[in-house]
Amino acid sequence: MLKKLTKEDADYAAERCWALYQDPASRCYPVHESRETMARSFAVFCEYESGTLLGYWSGDALKGVCELYFEQETRYLRITALYAWDDACAALDAFLGHIDTEFIGYEVNVGLSPENTKLANALAKHGYAVAEENFDLRYDAVSLTPKKSTMQGIALLEDETDDGFEEYAPLHDAWFRDDYWDSARLRELQGDWQAFTLRGKTGIEGALFVLTGHRMAEIYALHAGRGQAAEALLKAMLWQNEAAEFGSNEILFMVRIEDELHLQAALDCGFKLFGRYLGWRKTI
Repeated sequence: MLKKLTKEDADYAAERCWALYQDPASRCYPVHESRETMARSFAVFCEYESGTLLGYWSGDALKGVCELYFEQETRYLRITALYAWDDACAALDAFLGHIDTEFIGYEVNVGLSPENTKLANALAKHGYAVAEENFDLRYDAVSLTPKKSTMQGIALLEDETDDGFEEYAPLHDAWFRDDYWDSARLRELQGDWQAFTLRGKTGIEGALFVLTGHRMAEIYALHAGRGQAAEALLKAMLWQNEAAEFGSNEILFMVRIEDELHLQAALDCGFKLFGRYLGWRKTI
């Protein structure tokens, strides 16, 4: 049986899910920094206008948790947590069946590690397919000191009112057209993002976009035609993080497996391979 969880359930749900998150064979994305951050997310989604936290119950026992984020206007849905134990197959089937019934017309997205075959099999059974495959790279900003970029023409944007944003916005949408964070969303997201642009003879020729955070930041997009340019943008971002009063302790970068240029640039800057990510997708 499925029912919405309450804030009172959030701590126990996070305790069970956090233990599963540690194992690639049961991990799904997005990344959580700790059990506490997972519990806070669960508590928020219990009362979130654009989300919900569902539990799968067998008798009086909680056997699974599913956290959903959705946008009614764009018909976008992301499964932000999907964990089950004991009656795992039954729980996963119930959660995915609920999504099929309640979110007709939505594009549904979910990320997981390739080792999570139980969830992958359940997704395939319900008509999902792999839409992207990435390397999960991490940079330890506590232990490492970045090298400063010597390339000229790099500028930092942090707000839509910054000089250069209007020039950058259409390029952002063209270069990262499949990315969730388009320029319209950047205009709405105040103070939590940075874009590093690289200007050449013809104008802005490259860019790196990152969502900032104290414990963890995530590079969502990088456009550069040359390895030297990609490395320079990464170095500029890492140096900015190092110099910030409240810089991130760790930086996540998902690189498509076919993108050898960006992968090599990241490795040269000190990123390490943490694992792999599979993005599954379905339109209901």
